[in-house]
Amino acid sequence: HLRLDLLDRMAAQGTALVPTMIAFSSIKTGLRKQAPDNDAWGRWRSVGFERHPNLVRCAYEAGVTILAGTDGAAGIIADEVDCLVAAGVPGDVAVGGASWVARSWLGFGGLEDGALADIVAYDEDPRVHPEVLRRPARIVLRGRVVG
Repeated sequence: HLRLDLLDRMAAQGTALVPTMIAFSSIKTGLRKQAPDNDAWGRWRSVGFERHPNLVRCAYEAGVTILAGTDGAAGIIADEVDCLVAAGVPGDVAVGGASWVARSWLGFGGLEDGALADIVAYDEDPRVHPEVLRRPARIVLRGRVVG
Protein backbone atom coordinates (compact mmCIF):
# COMPACT_ATOMS: atom_id res chain seq x y z
CA HIS A 1 0.00 0.00 0.00
CA LEU A 2 1.63 3.24 -1.15
CA ARG A 3 0.72 6.21 1.01
CA LEU A 4 -0.16 9.45 -0.80
CA ASP A 5 2.02 11.45 1.58
CA LEU A 6 5.11 9.75 0.09
CA LEU A 7 4.50 10.91 -3.49
CA ASP A 8 6.35 14.23 -3.14
CA ARG A 9 9.40 12.39 -1.77
CA MET A 10 9.22 9.90 -4.64
CA ALA A 11 9.16 12.73 -7.16
CA ALA A 12 12.09 14.53 -5.47
CA GLN A 13 14.18 11.32 -5.38
CA GLY A 14 13.44 10.39 -9.00
CA THR A 15 11.61 7.23 -7.96
CA ALA A 16 9.44 5.75 -10.70
CA LEU A 17 6.01 4.22 -10.15
CA VAL A 18 5.14 1.19 -12.27
CA PRO A 19 1.51 0.60 -11.26
CA THR A 20 0.98 -2.41 -13.57
CA MET A 21 -2.74 -1.69 -13.58
CA ILE A 22 -3.48 -4.26 -16.29
CA ALA A 23 -2.43 -7.09 -13.97
CA PHE A 24 -5.60 -6.60 -11.97
CA SER A 25 -8.03 -5.03 -14.44
CA SER A 26 -9.21 -8.39 -15.77
CA ILE A 27 -10.06 -9.66 -12.29
CA LYS A 28 -11.56 -6.52 -10.73
CA THR A 29 -15.14 -7.69 -11.28
CA GLY A 30 -14.38 -10.87 -9.36
CA LEU A 31 -12.64 -8.90 -6.62
CA ARG A 32 -15.72 -6.74 -6.14
CA LYS A 33 -17.91 -9.83 -5.69
CA GLN A 34 -15.53 -11.50 -3.24
CA ALA A 35 -15.92 -11.13 0.50
CA PRO A 36 -12.91 -9.26 1.92
CA ASP A 37 -10.19 -11.47 3.35
CA ASN A 38 -8.86 -10.75 6.82
CA ASP A 39 -5.20 -10.47 5.82
CA ALA A 40 -3.56 -7.31 4.46
CA TRP A 41 -3.41 -8.65 0.88
CA GLY A 42 -7.09 -9.55 0.97
CA ARG A 43 -8.04 -6.09 2.25
CA TRP A 44 -5.95 -4.44 -0.48
CA ARG A 45 -7.54 -6.60 -3.13
CA SER A 46 -11.05 -5.76 -1.97
CA VAL A 47 -10.56 -2.06 -1.15
CA GLY A 48 -7.11 -0.87 -2.22
CA PHE A 49 -7.47 -1.81 -5.86
CA GLU A 50 -10.49 0.48 -6.17
CA ARG A 51 -8.22 3.32 -5.01
CA HIS A 52 -5.39 2.38 -7.37
CA PRO A 53 -6.40 4.68 -10.29
CA ASN A 54 -6.58 7.67 -7.92
CA LEU A 55 -3.13 6.83 -6.56
CA VAL A 56 -1.73 6.74 -10.10
CA ARG A 57 -3.33 10.10 -10.96
CA CYS A 58 -2.05 11.66 -7.72
CA ALA A 59 1.45 10.30 -8.39
CA TYR A 60 1.44 11.86 -11.85
CA GLU A 61 0.21 15.19 -10.42
CA ALA A 62 2.97 15.07 -7.78
CA GLY A 63 5.61 14.73 -10.51
CA VAL A 64 6.42 11.05 -10.01
CA THR A 65 7.74 9.33 -13.14
CA ILE A 66 5.04 6.91 -14.31
CA LEU A 67 6.19 3.84 -16.25
CA ALA A 68 3.98 1.26 -17.94
CA GLY A 69 4.37 -2.32 -16.78
CA THR A 70 2.67 -5.57 -17.73
CA ASP A 71 4.36 -8.10 -15.42
CA GLY A 72 6.05 -9.60 -18.47
CA ALA A 73 2.93 -10.41 -20.49
CA ALA A 74 3.67 -9.81 -24.16
CA GLY A 75 1.40 -7.80 -26.42
CA ILE A 76 -0.64 -5.96 -23.79
CA ILE A 77 1.29 -2.72 -23.33
CA ALA A 78 -1.47 -0.85 -25.19
CA ASP A 79 -3.92 -2.10 -22.54
CA GLU A 80 -1.67 -0.75 -19.78
CA VAL A 81 -1.46 2.61 -21.56
CA ASP A 82 -5.28 2.62 -21.72
CA CYS A 83 -5.45 1.96 -17.97
CA LEU A 84 -3.02 4.80 -17.25
CA VAL A 85 -5.03 7.20 -19.41
CA ALA A 86 -8.28 6.09 -17.73
CA ALA A 87 -6.63 6.82 -14.36
CA GLY A 88 -5.96 10.41 -15.43
CA VAL A 89 -2.43 10.23 -16.85
CA PRO A 90 -2.21 12.26 -20.10
CA GLY A 91 -1.76 10.20 -23.27
CA ASP A 92 1.71 11.54 -24.01
CA VAL A 93 2.91 10.66 -20.50
CA ALA A 94 1.34 7.17 -20.65
CA VAL A 95 2.88 6.42 -24.07
CA GLY A 96 6.23 7.80 -22.90
CA GLY A 97 6.06 5.55 -19.85
CA ALA A 98 5.71 2.60 -22.21
CA SER A 99 8.60 3.63 -24.44
CA TRP A 100 11.18 6.45 -24.45
CA VAL A 101 10.77 7.49 -20.80
CA ALA A 102 11.09 3.86 -19.67
CA ARG A 103 14.20 3.36 -21.84
CA SER A 104 15.79 6.50 -20.46
CA TRP A 105 14.92 5.67 -16.83
CA LEU A 106 16.47 2.22 -17.28
CA GLY A 107 19.65 3.77 -18.69
CA PHE A 108 19.19 2.79 -22.32
CA GLY A 109 20.00 5.26 -25.07
CA GLY A 110 17.71 6.46 -27.81
CA LEU A 111 18.16 6.21 -31.55
CA GLU A 112 21.81 6.38 -32.53
CA ASP A 113 23.29 6.87 -35.97
CA GLY A 114 24.36 3.53 -37.44
CA ALA A 115 22.90 1.42 -34.62
CA LEU A 116 20.28 -1.26 -35.11
CA ALA A 117 16.85 -0.01 -34.14
CA ASP A 118 13.54 -1.34 -32.92
CA ILE A 119 10.90 1.11 -34.13
CA VAL A 120 7.13 1.07 -34.30
CA ALA A 121 5.52 3.72 -36.52
CA TYR A 122 1.87 4.80 -36.59
CA ASP A 123 -0.37 6.70 -38.98
CA GLU A 124 -1.35 9.03 -36.12
CA ASP A 125 0.59 10.38 -33.17
CA PRO A 126 0.06 7.87 -30.31
CA ARG A 127 0.80 10.62 -27.77
CA VAL A 128 -2.40 12.30 -28.91
CA HIS A 129 -4.31 9.14 -29.93
CA PRO A 130 -3.06 6.27 -27.70
CA GLU A 131 -5.64 3.93 -29.25
CA VAL A 132 -3.46 3.65 -32.38
CA LEU A 133 -0.95 1.57 -30.39
CA ARG A 134 -2.95 -1.47 -31.50
CA ARG A 135 -2.56 -0.57 -35.20
CA PRO A 136 1.09 -0.04 -36.09
CA ALA A 137 1.76 1.08 -39.65
CA ARG A 138 5.35 -0.23 -39.64
CA ILE A 139 7.46 -2.37 -37.33
CA VAL A 140 11.27 -2.47 -37.51
CA LEU A 141 13.09 -5.00 -35.28
CA ARG A 142 16.88 -5.03 -35.04
CA GLY A 143 17.01 -2.80 -38.10
CA ARG A 144 14.81 -5.05 -40.30
CA VAL A 145 11.25 -4.25 -41.43
CA VAL A 146 8.98 -7.02 -40.17
CA GLY A 147 5.55 -5.45 -40.44
